[in-house]
Amino acid sequence: MKKTKEDILNILNSLSEDDIKRMAYSFLRIREHIWREFDDSINSEKRTREKLRLEIAKKYITKWSQEYGN
Repeated sequence: MKKTKEDILNILNSLSEDDIKRMAYSFLRIREHIWREFDDSINSEKRTREKLRLEIAKKYITKWSQEYGN
């Protein structure tokens, strides 16, 4: 079942500050990894399936980041 924005915020409000920091750190590392994969100067290897999966992940991360602001 998909959680609503309110459900997610309730979960976050019930977490400790350390847990939130750990989650934020993990999120930023995942985001950094995905965006780095699209830098052609660093990554010259072209794997179509992996690139497609990363595009999908990038789309969802962007969507979820924007959803918080709404």
